[in-house]
Amino acid sequence: MTVLYISYNGATEPVFQSQVLPYLKRLTARGSNIMLLTFERLSESTPQELEMLRLSLSEVGIAWTHLKYHKRPRVPATLFDIARGTIAAVSLIRRYNVKFIHARSYIPAIIASLAARWHQIPWLFDMRGLMADEYADGGLISYNGRIFRIIKRIEKHLLKVADEVIVLTENIKEVLSPLASAPIVVIPCCVDTQIFKPSNSRKNEKTEVIYAGSTGTWYCLEEMAEFFKIWKKYNKKVHWSIYSQGDLETIRGTLRDKEIADEDVDIKAVPFESMPASLVLGDVGIAFMKSTFSKRASCPIKVAEYLACGLPVVINAGIGDTEDLIERNRVGVVVRDFSPAGYATAIGEMSKLRQDPDLSARCRRVTQGELSIQMGVYRYQEIYRRMETANA
Repeated sequence: MTVLYISYNGATEPVFQSQVLPYLKRLTARGSNIMLLTFERLSESTPQELEMLRLSLSEVGIAWTHLKYHKRPRVPATLFDIARGTIAAVSLIRRYNVKFIHARSYIPAIIASLAARWHQIPWLFDMRGLMADEYADGGLISYNGRIFRIIKRIEKHLLKVADEVIVLTENIKEVLSPLASAPIVVIPCCVDTQIFKPSNSRKNEKTEVIYAGSTGTWYCLEEMAEFFKIWKKYNKKVHWSIYSQGDLETIRGTLRDKEIADEDVDIKAVPFESMPASLVLGDVGIAFMKSTFSKRASCPIKVAEYLACGLPVVINAGIGDTEDLIERNRVGVVVRDFSPAGYATAIGEMSKLRQDPDLSARCRRVTQGELSIQMGVYRYQEIYRRMETANA
């Protein structure tokens, strides 16, 4: 069974390394023959680095073809990438006798729909999120603009013609099911519980709050800072560690504006491979995001990583299925509103929750049962079997 997997994220990008490659390796080990097509930002990698990556992928049985990603001018560049991607996909399908296509997000889905129609094979739309709504909620386009309307029409068409559809949350499945011709399967962002796991080492007397990841566009750094300040009033031993690949000086500036002392926060650039060892130093994970319509489709991977390391989580309401996950399993608290009263309520609930001696183990069990990569791979395998049968 040969599968053409198309990603608009480059294979050298952190999101691919953490959220795509672990699945592809496991699917390959379980019998799938993966032909990978990506779009690379060639200015960010040397030819030697790309060759090393090609060899490492080949060693695990993944054949890799990459095209150059074009950024500007935005619309013509994207249309050019779609055209080149479609030509490449049509060629790869013929050359490798591809049985079906797995398209990760919208641009690959457009390519897949065209190439699959050419060769009369099925394809899978792995949505990841709501593209137009995310752009609009992030201020990149207008809800009333032409680009928004075009993307939504494309989304409606893709949902209609895809042979299988995957989303990240039950929350958005309810919204999209009436629009899709095929049944929608939910596969959340999953974590490798063999890599992200609790530590047996003793922690110091501080209560270490951990934030890991981006601080731009969707993530509410200022609100998290306000939350931390309130907690500091109740507990002088609370300390905050921020692990990010973003602009660390901008983060420091924001926290200083919020009058958070430098000694109360540790800000580091931590690569993905070092993240598990960093998370286990914490006691509580935090993740505040803008609660918008598009976030109904979101599943923050950091929540799964926190829980896998045994950390209870503080989140805000309105983000995908995380609110239900946290409250149903008692593995964290939900901030209902960004206000001093809302923060104080959540801090009190977390302080009480942390007295439960089973809390860390329960966080781990929830991850293994609902957010483990083994579970995600199993669901992908089931879909792959159906796709193979459809092409028989």
